[in-house]
Order: sequence, then C-alpha cells, then structure tokens
Amino acid sequence: FCQIPTFGRDTIRRFKGNVSDLKQFAAREYEDLLQCIIPMFEELLLEPHNTIVMDLLFLTAYFHGLCKLRMHTNSMLAILDKVTVEFGKALRKFEDTTCAAYHTMELPKEAAIRMQQAIRRATTSSVAPAITTSSTDTPSVPANRLTKKEFNLRTYKIHALGDYANAIRNHGTTDLYSSLIVCLHCQYCWSCRC
Repeated sequence: FCQIPTFGRDTIRRFKGNVSDLKQFAAREYEDLLQCIIPMFEELLLEPHNTIVMDLLFLTAYFHGLCKLRMHTNSMLAILDKVTVEFGKALRKFEDTTCAAYHTMELPKEAAIRMQQAIRRATTSSVAPAITTSSTDTPSVPANRLTKKEFNLRTYKIHALGDYANAIRNHGTTDLYSSLIVCLHCQYCWSCRC
C-alpha cells in the first residue's frame, strides 16, 4: 500500500507504514483502503478463493459507493436493495468457503493485549477478593499461545447493512449527517487562511 501514489488533494492520501499494524483508523482511511485494495489482493489467493475475495471486495466498494451518493432516486434505491442482497450472499459464501479453508490466528499484537488484560484481571481479583469472579473471567487459552480467529457474520455491523436503503428513504442521504463536508471546508479555510 505504501507504493500507491496519492490521487487528488483529498481523494486518496498516502498510506503510512504497514496497513495491518495501523490502529485507530479514520473513516477516510478505510475508504482509501477500500478504493485501492482490489489490485493489492488480485491473484493473492488460489482459486476459487481468489474469485470469491475479488467479488466480495468489488461488492463492498459498489455498496459503499451507492450508500455515499448525495442524491438518490427510487431506481437507485432499488439497485442498492439488489446490491445489498448480493453483498449478503457474497459474505456468506466467503464465510462458508474461504474462511473454512484457511486457519487464521490472532496477530502477536492482539495476543500481547489479551495477555495484558489477563494479567490485569488476575491482579485486580487478587487485590479485591470481594469482587466475584466467574469462570468466564479467566482466560480459557494460555496467554503465551495465539488463539484462532474466525470471521463472524453475526455482528450488528453486518446486520445493519440491510437497513441502509430504508434509512436513506426515511432520513435522506448519508452526507446530511456526516462530518466529512465540515472537515473538507475546514481544510479549505485553513489553506486559504480565512
């Protein structure tokens, strides 16, 4: 990602360092990644997983682009409904086929955080014995080993994707309640010294 040049003044900014090590992404950084990720992942995996991932990335970018439009018509919302259905099918196919074929583990950084949390839990429970601790408070896996990480479709974020078209119908376009326009205006004023 570091080799991708910038595009426009505010369209795609330069990626810093290793993208997988970055933390506390801003929404614009996720958007920049989404716009540049398809060429980065092309032919990275073997078939049929390459096709599944490419289709999923394309549908993600397509869905994102449709949701960000500043003017919607009934026909565009019908297209968004259809793309949402296809996006859901692609996510389920990704989970059933590609995720089942690969054994994924947590990052060493995540394991270190988990270990620190386990130590913190152990010290707070030994200092204050009045606090009840259940069996779920103790880590089920030794802290020095990496644990398996699985793709989870059963989250609210994934569930809420199906509500975008209805939210746009009921509340208007997403730029009406986004802070991006204000941020762009402030950047313009800062450069002009207004």
